[in-house]
Amino acid sequence: CDVNNDAFDAYLNLSSNLTDKELVTNLLKDTKKVHKGIKLEDFKITDYNNTKRSVTSLIKNKDAVLYFWNPEYISKDVIANRIKYLSKNNPTVKFVGIKIAGDYKDRILKLDIKSQYYLEADSQANSFLTSKMPRTILINKKGYITNGYASLSSRNIFKQVDALAKN
Repeated sequence: CDVNNDAFDAYLNLSSNLTDKELVTNLLKDTKKVHKGIKLEDFKITDYNNTKRSVTSLIKNKDAVLYFWNPEYISKDVIANRIKYLSKNNPTVKFVGIKIAGDYKDRILKLDIKSQYYLEADSQANSFLTSKMPRTILINKKGYITNGYASLSSRNIFKQVDALAKN
């Protein structure tokens, strides 16, 4: 959840690539909107029966991992392998996959369709996903965020999910 602003400031000052600078600027804004210690605000996600669901109702009274993914930045196989491993080792944690870009009919076939959703353009979650970069949010049973910017592709995710499950 913590951001090294000095590193980002240096990058933004030294980079001449306007597209990358915009992406990084949006990423920094996204990190400030949803972070550790605050209660997750509700937003709608859509299941593959085209039904809008309240995310807070879906994870109520459960430790949860919301992983937002974009096929441009992470492969389905990486996601499937990580989620299968994490859910097997943390059976009390609810894992919710939310596709944030691309063809929404294109889901992860190796994972249970009942735990997969996508964002529509009118979802409030788009306000903290402006960069469209993958993002993982860990939420405790009380609805408070324990990590607002985890990464499914990081080695740290294993310890972070284990800690969530033990609290």
